[in-house]
Amino acid sequence: MARARALAAAFWSLMALASLAGCGSGASPSSTPYALQARLGTYDDGSGRVGLAALATLRDGAGAGPATPWSAWLTDPAGTLASAEYAGSGPGSYASWWWPGIAVQDGAAYALHVDGGSGALQASLTGSTAGGLALPAPVLAADASRIDWAPVPGAAAYACRVYTAGALQLDAASATPGCDLSTLPPGGYQASVLAFSANVAAIAANTSQRPALPDRFDVSEARLGVVRTDGTTAPQQLLAAGGAFDFGQTQRGLAVWVSLRKADGSATDRAWTVSIVGPGIPSASPVTFQYPASMPRQMNWSYDVPATPGTYTMTATSGTTAVSTTFAVGSPASIAFVVDPSATPGTAGSAQMTWSTVAGARAYLVEVWDHAAGVRAQSMWVPAPPAKFPDGTFTSGRTYDVYVAATDAGMSGATTPTQVAVSEYPSPFTSFVE
Repeated sequence: MARARALAAAFWSLMALASLAGCGSGASPSSTPYALQARLGTYDDGSGRVGLAALATLRDGAGAGPATPWSAWLTDPAGTLASAEYAGSGPGSYASWWWPGIAVQDGAAYALHVDGGSGALQASLTGSTAGGLALPAPVLAADASRIDWAPVPGAAAYACRVYTAGALQLDAASATPGCDLSTLPPGGYQASVLAFSANVAAIAANTSQRPALPDRFDVSEARLGVVRTDGTTAPQQLLAAGGAFDFGQTQRGLAVWVSLRKADGSATDRAWTVSIVGPGIPSASPVTFQYPASMPRQMNWSYDVPATPGTYTMTATSGTTAVSTTFAVGSPASIAFVVDPSATPGTAGSAQMTWSTVAGARAYLVEVWDHAAGVRAQSMWVPAPPAKFPDGTFTSGRTYDVYVAATDAGMSGATTPTQVAVSEYPSPFTSFVE
């Protein structure tokens, strides 16, 4: 019997690809008084695709950047890869960028170009996929007054950026982990924690024309939604990861893991309406689903919405409170199907299902559908077979179909995945009569 399934989880993303690092050197001859330096590196948001990051200084003999922004663009031998703006004026000028969707190759030639209208400069660069930074693991304080994280190996500096409806509310940079949110008024926020392999504050403090730059510039980023309150209700946080769902078709469907929980880590005490927009999901027609109170986490997937690589925005609304986060979908690896479930009906409406484990699976969803009515009768997440349904679950004399899905994401505990894969064969492999 064919089934339709609604998407129930959250997306949040920034896309990424293979990355590069390299030394940037000298500029092409020009009448401009400025000198250009550049470095390249990786950008990683955990989606499985690693993008490109760049750091540049453009300074005159006094160590100052141009008073007005210059155009900047990155090229490879085939043409322009990305455009940007160098807007670092005054002493200690620098600029940094990252492009999640640019694929690069080891040893390939790249160039960063800048042009202020009175003269163009160019820095030559070489691609490298070596290096990179692990993602920060942000932890929200129980009163939502801070975000903290452990030091990231190789990181020289951090930034914490907090937004409301796309508007920057807080931009804090430091050489040590931690971000103070206590000055933010009650409301929903989208927070981003970044780690950098270069201490850009130290580079800014060096006002020479050619400050020493590291060999490469790597960036990693983690995100979460934060709800700060006036103390009469519990602060909340929104966490999400995206990925792909395999169901026996060429096109992979969109899969989403989402957790709405209190800042202290316990399950949310509110019911939420969640909406998702992103590649192929316009804001005028978002994917929506309900997230019940007391649920620690959800995983759902879609047969109809493709797992298009890119950045997705998830917004959760409860009453007058709205909180957002983003997540990225890259190219998550597939996980094999469960192909041999079996069901044993018990007494008094009980039943037990078992199957062979799937390599890489951390959880399984067992769904039991009423064959005649075509509706889901019961479901259960388990970390491993078997799944045991207690007395009174099923009705005597009725036929039930069993589906078992596998995922590489944990569905218990506090760990947040960065990308997910889910598989479910499109037909039931077993049925039973209670």
